Amino acid sequence: MNKRILSWLLLISLVINISTLGTFSYYRWIRSDKTKRAESAIRHKDFWNKKLGITDEQSKKMDEIMKEFFAELKPLREEIRTKRIELAELIKQDTVVMERINDKVEQIAAIETTIHKKTVANLLRHRAILTSEQMAKLVDMVTSRMFGLEERRPRHDDSREKRGEPKK
Repeated sequence: MNKRILSWLLLISLVINISTLGTFSYYRWIRSDKTKRAESAIRHKDFWNKKLGITDEQSKKMDEIMKEFFAELKPLREEIRTKRIELAELIKQDTVVMERINDKVEQIAAIETTIHKKTVANLLRHRAILTSEQMAKLVDMVTSRMFGLEERRPRHDDSREKRGEPKK
């Protein structure tokens, strides 16, 4: 009888320990992912600031503009996500009604158009902060990325060497 109780207690203890370890690992992984994203955003910002020659004062003002901009976009992005889920549900239905699908696609496109307009307006808000040279560089950099005029390069030159390409 004692062996049986001891076996059950050991089994329960093992399950609790594994659950606890799994929970801690999971939350650590999530925080790690958020930390990586935050570090990536800082590196990205530092890259733009260096490329444009941004001063600390300009950087602070641009941070405020970007914070407002992302707050404006958040509900629109969420709305797009919801509409896309709704679109997927319409497509999954046994009887497909093209008018409803087309309507949903047009709703998504309208929200995306609003986002594009807000993005351009946000870019123009930077004119009050940047010098004309900085603004010209910013517009060149943004438009070349938006319209695919800039060749996508690996972040590190050593990755080019691994593929047998010369450094640029």
